[in-house]
Amino acid sequence: MDLFSYPKEKIFRYNHFGRYLRTKYGYTVHKVNIDAGFTCPNRDKETAAGGCIYCDNRAFNKHSYHEIEKSVRQQLAEGIIQKKRIYKIDKVIAYFQAYTNTYENSDYLKKQYDLIREFPEIMGLSIGTRPDCIDNEKLDLIESYSDDYQVWVEYGLQSANDKTLETINRGHNFQQFLDAIEITKNRKLSICVHLIIGLPGESYDEIMHTADLLAGLPIDGIKLHNMCVVNGTRLHEMYCDGSFKPMEFDEYVQTSVDFLERIPYEITVQRLTADSPPDIFVSPEWANDRFKIVNAIENEFIRRDSFQGINC
Repeated sequence: MDLFSYPKEKIFRYNHFGRYLRTKYGYTVHKVNIDAGFTCPNRDKETAAGGCIYCDNRAFNKHSYHEIEKSVRQQLAEGIIQKKRIYKIDKVIAYFQAYTNTYENSDYLKKQYDLIREFPEIMGLSIGTRPDCIDNEKLDLIESYSDDYQVWVEYGLQSANDKTLETINRGHNFQQFLDAIEITKNRKLSICVHLIIGLPGESYDEIMHTADLLAGLPIDGIKLHNMCVVNGTRLHEMYCDGSFKPMEFDEYVQTSVDFLERIPYEITVQRLTADSPPDIFVSPEWANDRFKIVNAIENEFIRRDSFQGINC
């Protein structure tokens, strides 16, 4: 296969989100991660079902670790300063990341989201949420920012297999995700979907089934996360009693590339790995070497002479 015989945009092995932004806007953009103090229907005091078995949100929100002690305004201001100093960039996306950022009434949500208007450096807004915590009223609010910002809604799915979702105590099913996509797809919003590779009890074929289902949906981005074990979770108990064993490094790399080969090239890839703060991280040892993982995935594409979407 001659990679350069493909259209120019496919010279790159996968559709990297940062490269997509540079191509679209002509400058580099980074995200400023925000913890606005939201909770989750799977965890709050009134409706808690124990939470997802792997969930300590600090594990998936490393860069805003302990930020809840700061206001959203302060987190935005400090995050912008940091990005400018370290990366020499002028534009950022405000990413409401921690827990479920639509799990409140619309008036309260608007007060939080409106804070982005105080910062001219913010060119985009990204809202992380769950498919069972969205409705047309909240989407109307989120869409109202799209005239001035690039706006993303990020849905945590993790798997398209209901058996797996039940195993991890996710609290929603795949049909609820499809319902959320249906009411989001025709708006001036971009959709990103979060997936975890290596969930307890999920087979290779089930992981590929998720990829095949996503390939046919009107989505704009995906995030892949490896399954990390963090201290104090139900998954940690399963790890200690031997009922859960994390994927090995090579298996994760191979499975991730297989997954991406089934995802259309037009869909951006916003993450390839997840890491955790060292004071709560348990396993696997390789998970906190993000650059090693990304490089291995890129090298596997090269070894196969393959690219994202070749098998979709």
